[in-house]
Amino acid sequence: MYYLSFLIGLAQGPAWPTIGKLLKAWMPSYQLASWWAIISAGGNVAGALGPFIAASIAINYHWSYGFMIPGCVCMSFGYLAIIILRNKPSDINLPDLSDESSEAKDKKVNTEASSAYSEEKNEEYENESDKGDESDEENRWTLITRLLKFSFFVTICVAFFKAQLVKTLFTDWAQMYLTITLKFDPYEASYFVSTFECFGLIGSILTSLFTDYAYCYLKSKSLKNQEINSKTTSLQPIDIRMSLIRFYFLLMLFTLHLFNYHVDKSTRLSFLLIIGALAGFLCYSIISLLGVIAMEFVPNTISGTSHAIASLAGNIGAIFAGIPIGILSKHYPWNGAIKIVESMLLISVIYLFYNRNSKSKFLDSEKQELKQKQN
Repeated sequence: MYYLSFLIGLAQGPAWPTIGKLLKAWMPSYQLASWWAIISAGGNVAGALGPFIAASIAINYHWSYGFMIPGCVCMSFGYLAIIILRNKPSDINLPDLSDESSEAKDKKVNTEASSAYSEEKNEEYENESDKGDESDEENRWTLITRLLKFSFFVTICVAFFKAQLVKTLFTDWAQMYLTITLKFDPYEASYFVSTFECFGLIGSILTSLFTDYAYCYLKSKSLKNQEINSKTTSLQPIDIRMSLIRFYFLLMLFTLHLFNYHVDKSTRLSFLLIIGALAGFLCYSIISLLGVIAMEFVPNTISGTSHAIASLAGNIGAIFAGIPIGILSKHYPWNGAIKIVESMLLISVIYLFYNRNSKSKFLDSEKQELKQKQN
């Protein structure tokens, strides 16, 4: 059974980075977060309805059909996706919609990054855009190496780790903590988790729509203004999303503090559900925005890789919220384990605000380092 679960996870793993890479190729940056939230919401809805559908099939027919029918449906949609989906609009003679609209731009980025490690002066990037497949592969690995050392990407991974840790803490341990330690009714604890999931779905969609709308509004306002402010015109969707993430992390720290210190046996159910709604809204919103940023700030060449590595950091956070938190709960009270998570969250918040001025433009940082080496 464990081997089958591993194979299922291995098959599902490449899905999100692939979807993100397709979205970035097909959508402009001011719509990327909105469409990413809608697709993520589809996954959450399927996760909520799937168990009921599979259970009803198993009850009315046979338990094996509860696996076979959903599996056949998934394979059918997979083959349909292979036939219909294309990597980018230019593959079917359509104009490119993404901000990085040409492959030459990606090759130019690859050339800039790889030339930082060469002794050549590389005065014109266009002259080196016709390299072979081996050179392109080397450039791609050079970009990935630079990505792992890029301070802004490290910040994204840290935020992803912490957001997934807190989310898994609420989804996996909150119900047990409420029923066993605080003696809540099991139904009330289930209401808390359901509220967390429902408002998480709402939060991821609303937050993504808000960041896209805010960017379009500020951009249109700067264009209408006769005296254009350079700070406004240089504003990117990433800047808006990161500012909102930092604010959400502060609220999440406050919410976790309320859950740990102000929830006891005498707490009203309405107050408990408010905490659950706020926590779900914040956790899922942060995770959704971080997934978009991980794809957005890098060239299309490594956007899928960037998202995969950032998601790996989030999965490590989810794993840390599993066995390690369970071990801590055996040696300390449950609120002691939550205090440790709260302390880690406080450190993450301080780290996010300390690195708030770190450069989010991967290409610009490569250009500056190249100039320094050439000088």
